[in-house]
Amino acid sequence: MIDLIPMNQLDFENYCNVSIKDYAQEHIRSGNWTEDNALQIARETFDKLLPKGLNTPGHYFFKIENQDSEQTFGILWFAIEERQAGKLAFLYDIKIYP
Repeated sequence: MIDLIPMNQLDFENYCNVSIKDYAQEHIRSGNWTEDNALQIARETFDKLLPKGLNTPGHYFFKIENQDSEQTFGILWFAIEERQAGKLAFLYDIKIYP
Protein backbone atom coordinates (compact mmCIF):
# COMPACT_ATOMS: atom_id res chain seq x y z
CA MET A 1 0.00 0.00 0.00
CA ILE A 2 1.03 3.59 -0.53
CA ASP A 3 0.33 6.76 1.43
CA LEU A 4 0.25 10.35 0.26
CA ILE A 5 1.90 12.38 3.01
CA PRO A 6 1.61 16.19 2.84
CA MET A 7 5.03 17.80 2.39
CA ASN A 8 6.37 19.91 5.22
CA GLN A 9 8.35 23.10 4.60
CA LEU A 10 11.73 21.31 4.44
CA ASP A 11 10.35 18.70 2.00
CA PHE A 12 8.95 21.51 -0.14
CA GLU A 13 12.22 23.47 -0.18
CA ASN A 14 14.19 20.36 -1.15
CA TYR A 15 11.66 19.55 -3.86
CA CYS A 16 11.83 23.10 -5.28
CA ASN A 17 15.63 23.20 -5.28
CA VAL A 18 15.76 20.08 -7.46
CA SER A 19 12.69 20.82 -9.59
CA ILE A 20 13.68 24.36 -10.51
CA LYS A 21 17.01 23.09 -11.83
CA ASP A 22 15.29 20.24 -13.71
CA TYR A 23 12.74 22.66 -15.18
CA ALA A 24 15.50 24.97 -16.39
CA GLN A 25 17.39 22.05 -17.98
CA GLU A 26 14.24 20.86 -19.79
CA HIS A 27 13.82 24.29 -21.36
CA ILE A 28 17.50 24.48 -22.32
CA ARG A 29 17.30 21.06 -24.02
CA SER A 30 14.14 22.04 -25.89
CA GLY A 31 15.76 25.28 -27.09
CA ASN A 32 13.28 27.57 -25.31
CA TRP A 33 15.81 29.22 -22.99
CA THR A 34 19.55 29.82 -23.02
CA GLU A 35 21.83 28.44 -20.35
CA ASP A 36 22.62 32.01 -19.29
CA ASN A 37 19.10 32.81 -18.10
CA ALA A 38 17.30 29.47 -17.70
CA LEU A 39 17.74 29.10 -13.96
CA GLN A 40 16.56 32.66 -13.33
CA ILE A 41 13.48 32.20 -15.53
CA ALA A 42 12.68 28.87 -13.87
CA ARG A 43 12.88 30.45 -10.38
CA GLU A 44 10.70 33.35 -11.48
CA THR A 45 8.17 30.93 -12.96
CA PHE A 46 7.95 28.95 -9.71
CA ASP A 47 7.72 32.17 -7.67
CA LYS A 48 4.88 33.47 -9.83
CA LEU A 49 3.03 30.15 -9.78
CA LEU A 50 3.54 29.64 -6.04
CA PRO A 51 3.52 33.14 -4.48
CA LYS A 52 2.93 31.69 -1.00
CA GLY A 53 5.21 28.71 -1.52
CA LEU A 54 3.91 25.55 0.11
CA ASN A 55 0.88 27.50 1.36
CA THR A 56 -0.26 28.73 -2.05
CA PRO A 57 -4.04 28.17 -2.14
CA GLY A 58 -5.22 25.41 -4.46
CA HIS A 59 -1.79 23.74 -4.77
CA TYR A 60 -1.10 20.42 -3.05
CA PHE A 61 2.27 18.76 -2.48
CA PHE A 62 2.68 15.18 -1.26
CA LYS A 63 5.40 12.66 -0.65
CA ILE A 64 4.51 9.19 -1.91
CA GLU A 65 5.47 6.64 0.73
CA ASN A 66 5.45 2.90 1.17
CA GLN A 67 2.98 2.35 3.99
CA ASP A 68 4.93 -0.58 5.45
CA SER A 69 8.45 0.87 5.39
CA GLU A 70 7.54 4.59 5.46
CA GLN A 71 10.14 5.03 2.72
CA THR A 72 9.50 7.93 0.35
CA PHE A 73 9.58 6.79 -3.25
CA GLY A 74 8.11 9.75 -5.07
CA ILE A 75 6.32 13.10 -5.02
CA LEU A 76 3.03 14.48 -6.31
CA TRP A 77 2.08 18.10 -7.02
CA PHE A 78 -1.32 19.06 -8.30
CA ALA A 79 -3.66 22.06 -8.21
CA ILE A 80 -7.42 22.40 -8.14
CA GLU A 81 -8.98 25.44 -9.77
CA GLU A 82 -12.53 26.71 -10.04
CA ARG A 83 -13.53 27.39 -13.64
CA GLN A 84 -16.87 28.08 -15.30
CA ALA A 85 -17.21 24.39 -16.07
CA GLY A 86 -16.57 23.51 -12.40
CA LYS A 87 -13.54 22.29 -10.52
CA LEU A 88 -10.56 21.19 -12.58
CA ALA A 89 -7.41 19.44 -11.43
CA PHE A 90 -4.03 20.00 -13.04
CA LEU A 91 -1.14 17.63 -12.44
CA TYR A 92 2.05 19.70 -12.29
CA ASP A 93 4.50 16.99 -11.32
CA ILE A 94 4.70 13.37 -10.38
CA LYS A 95 8.02 11.66 -9.79
CA ILE A 96 8.70 8.05 -8.89
CA TYR A 97 12.25 7.44 -7.71
CA PRO A 98 14.19 4.36 -8.84
